[in-house]
Amino acid sequence: MGSRRFTGALLAAALLSGCGAVGDAVDKTLGTAPRDATVTVSASQDVNPDASHRPSPIVVRIYQLRSGAALDQSDYFKLTSDPQGALGDTLVAHDQALVTPGQTRSLPLKLDPATQLIGVVAGFRDIDRARWRTSVAVDPASTRTVAITVGAAEVTAKAGE
Repeated sequence: MGSRRFTGALLAAALLSGCGAVGDAVDKTLGTAPRDATVTVSASQDVNPDASHRPSPIVVRIYQLRSGAALDQSDYFKLTSDPQGALGDTLVAHDQALVTPGQTRSLPLKLDPATQLIGVVAGFRDIDRARWRTSVAVDPASTRTVAITVGAAEVTAKAGE
């Protein structure tokens, strides 16, 4: 009778440890899959003024990055014409959006588990006087939104859950 209890206890322990192993495997599998997030790009009414001070549409480029050093060191033209060459192996993925004055656009984003930063580059007409790049740290496990705001001569970004 005692050996049956012992055998039953061993069987129960083996089954429970198997459940834990399956759970760990599921966690590892889900951890490597891109997570859904949303990028919102909002342009102010006075965004990207032209020579006559009229607001103009602007292209906003969004980069998923492993680190930010290459983004900070690259010039605008290299980043926009050859992102892979400018950012090297820090580049995970990239996308872009065109926004018009006063417009807000929402874009789906598959946030790669390797992504540590979202880099943003805005194509201002007067690039030399604009704050045309920024970045924001993200956690692929918890970040669900990235809000990008483009003003007359500045782009900002923040991440949220």
